[in-house]
Amino acid sequence: MDFQEARTRVGVDWYTPLNNLYRTKPTGCEITEVGRVAGRLRVTVTGATPSFVQIIMAAEDESARTCEDCGNKGGHRREMRGGKILTLCDACEVRTTERRA
Repeated sequence: MDFQEARTRVGVDWYTPLNNLYRTKPTGCEITEVGRVAGRLRVTVTGATPSFVQIIMAAEDESARTCEDCGNKGGHRREMRGGKILTLCDACEVRTTERRA
């Protein structure tokens, strides 16, 4: 999966950690899946080195604290319709709730 396809599967402000993963990906490693699971970035790879696995885990952990929409500090929020879990800051949660109401 290339970066352009991967970024269509996550929030705008998760592009930076995702881009960092693609830039630091070791030779022989392939990113096979990127998505959002329970309000966190989830990356699946083949051929990863132990150090790259640590980098992926750090990016996934950071995503759980970073608003998907604006990049500010955020937390898990349950969307009012659909029950999807998003990671949003307070301001983006209000905007999302107002748009969906």
